[in-house]
Amino acid sequence: MSGGVLTLLGVAAVAVLSYAYILRLSFTGSDALYLIESSRVGSWRDLQRVFGSGIMGGEFYRPIAQLSYGVDYALSRTRPAGYQLTDLWLHLAVTLQLTLLARRWGAPGGWIGAGLTGLLFTLHPVLVESVPAVARRHDLLAGALGLAALLLDERADHAVGSLPGVAALLLGLLALGSKEIAVLVPGLVALGSWRAFLRRRRRSLWRPLSTTLAWGAATALFLLWRQARGAMGANVGGALAAPGEMGAAAASYVTLLLAPFADPGAGLRAALAAAVVPLLAGVVLLGLLRPRWPRFYPLGGAWVLGGGLVLALTRRPDPRNVYVPAAGIALLVGGALAGLGAALWSGRQGRQRWLPLAAAAPLVAVASGWLVASPLFNAYPGWRTGSALTAHVLEMAGDAADLLPARSTLYLLNLPKAVRSPPSGLHERSVSVMRDHSVQSWLDMSRPDRDVQVAVCSYRDVPSGQTTPPLLAYYYGDAAAVVAATKPEERDVAWRYLWTDACEAALPKPERSVRPRLPATATAVDARLGDRLALEGYRLARDPVDGGQTLSVMLYWRAGRTVKKSYTGFVHLLDEAGALQAQHDGLPVSGTYATGQWPAGALVADGRAIVVDPATPPGRYTLVAGMYDPETTERLPAFRGNGERWPGDAVVLDQIRIRPSR
Repeated sequence: MSGGVLTLLGVAAVAVLSYAYILRLSFTGSDALYLIESSRVGSWRDLQRVFGSGIMGGEFYRPIAQLSYGVDYALSRTRPAGYQLTDLWLHLAVTLQLTLLARRWGAPGGWIGAGLTGLLFTLHPVLVESVPAVARRHDLLAGALGLAALLLDERADHAVGSLPGVAALLLGLLALGSKEIAVLVPGLVALGSWRAFLRRRRRSLWRPLSTTLAWGAATALFLLWRQARGAMGANVGGALAAPGEMGAAAASYVTLLLAPFADPGAGLRAALAAAVVPLLAGVVLLGLLRPRWPRFYPLGGAWVLGGGLVLALTRRPDPRNVYVPAAGIALLVGGALAGLGAALWSGRQGRQRWLPLAAAAPLVAVASGWLVASPLFNAYPGWRTGSALTAHVLEMAGDAADLLPARSTLYLLNLPKAVRSPPSGLHERSVSVMRDHSVQSWLDMSRPDRDVQVAVCSYRDVPSGQTTPPLLAYYYGDAAAVVAATKPEERDVAWRYLWTDACEAALPKPERSVRPRLPATATAVDARLGDRLALEGYRLARDPVDGGQTLSVMLYWRAGRTVKKSYTGFVHLLDEAGALQAQHDGLPVSGTYATGQWPAGALVADGRAIVVDPATPPGRYTLVAGMYDPETTERLPAFRGNGERWPGDAVVLDQIRIRPSR
C-alpha cells in the first residue's frame, strides 16, 4: 500500500473518530429546523423558490445548501441522524481534499507534510462550532465544493478552457451558492495561475489573464444574480467607513485561528494580529516576487489573509464562520512544521541549527494547543446538552400537538435558548438551542395536519453539561403550555401562575375544553364515577416512555348531571406490585375548570402530564385514573359498564412500557 493511501486512511480515521459522536445528536442549532422546513422541494415551484430568493429574511442567498437540506429531507424526513451523517461525510471530504491539495501544492516532507496539514485541520478546536451543527451545513458545503474546484484547477494546469477547468469553474460557483466565504476560491485560482506564469517565464499572458477574467466575470455575475434575488448581504461600505471595527474584527479572527480555546484581552488580540498579519502579507509577497519559492506558503498565506478580509468586511469574525479559513491556517502551520522538521532531520545547518529550532517552537506550541483542545481528546458537552434539550422539547411539543385538536395553540415557557458555557476552560462558544420558529417548523413537518401555532412566552439559557430539566405540560382546551422547569421542585407550579407572569396572551376560557363528541382517535372507556360523572375515554401521546420523559394523557370526562362539588382528578402510574411510581393529581383542565362548573352532559377534555423519574426501573406499568374529594381524599366509587367495581376505585387505562433513561 502506497504512502499516499496510508496517509489518507490515517487522516480519515482521525476525522471520523473526532466527530462520530454527532450521529447521536439531535437538530442542534436554533435555525436547523427552519432551514430544513423552508428547503423542502416537492414541486417545480419549490425549486424556483429555492433559486429565486434568499433565506433568513432575504439576507443570504445559499441555494446549494438549501438543496442539500431538501435532499436530506427526502431521504430522512425528520430523523436527525441522516442530516448529521451528511455533515460528517462533508467534513471528511474537506479533510481529505485538503490533504490532497497540500500534496499537490508541494507540502514540505511530501505525504508527511500533507498528512500533518489534514490532521491539524480536522483537529482544529474551532471546528467544534461548525461540524456538529446542522444549521451550519453551508460552511461544510462551501469547503467541500471549493476544495474540489481548486483540485480540478490544478489538474487543468489553470487552463480555464479545458474540461477540468470548466468543471472547476462550475464547482466554484456551486461553492459560492453554498456560502459567501467561497469567494476565496476565485482569488486562489487567479493567484496560482499568475505564479505559474511567472515560474515558467512564458511570453504569453493569455492563460493567467483568461483564467483571472473568467473566474472574475463568473464571480461578478453570481454576485449580481444574488443581489437581484434580494440577498444584499453585508454592508461593505459601512465596514470600510469604520476602520476601528475592521481592526477589531481582524484581531478576533487571528485569535480564533491560532488560539480558539483562549479568550485573551483586546490588547493581546491586537498585538497578535499586528505580528501575524504583516508576516502573512510578507509570505504572499515573497511568493510573488520569488516564483521559484514553494507555492505552498504564499497560497496558504493568501488563503488566511483573504478569509480575514472577507470576515472583517462583513464584520462576522465569530467561531461560526471560520471553518473554511481554518483550512488555510492548517496549511501554513502543517507545512511549516513539516519543513522545519525536515531541516532539523537533515542536520545540514551546523551551527545554525538553532534557527529552525527557534522558528519551530511557536508552531509546536500552537499545534500542541490544537491537539489538546481537539474533540478527539477533549469532551465538549455544549452540543450534547443542546441536543438533549432540543430532543426533549420537540418530543413534548409533538405530544401536545397529538393530544390537542386541530388549529390549536402551543405556548412555550422558559424555552431553552442557548447553552451557557463556563467562563474558563475549553468549551464551545456559540451553541444555540431553540427559537419559536424551531418548534413551529418541527410541527409543520412532522404533523402537518394538526395546524398547531407556536407562541414563546419566555426564553432562558442553560448551563453546559446540565442534565435535561423536567418538562411540564399543561393542557387547556384548544391550547397547551410546555414549561421547562429550572429546578426539580418547580414541577408542581400551577400553570396559571406561570402564565400571568410570562405570557402576554390571555388565558383561554375554560369552556374551550368542552368537546362535542369523543374523538375517533381516543380509546373508549366505559367507567362511571359516583352518580354524576363518567370517564368515557383517553388518548396517550406516546408508548413506550423513557425514564426522565413526560407521559402525557388526555382524559375525557362526562358530567351526566350538574356536579355540585369540586373533585380532584388523578392519573397514577403503578408498578406490578401496585406501588405508586409517578402521578399527576389536580383539578381538571390544569386547575382552572372545577367539576362544579361543568354543564350537565358536557364532555370535558382534561390533559394530564406525568413526569417519569429517570431512576424508574424499566418494565411494564399500569396507568390508572379516577377522582376524589380533596377535603377527605375519599375516592369516588368507580364502576365498570357491567356494574363491577374497579379495585381501589381506580380505572385501569393502559399498560405503559418504561424504557431506561437515555
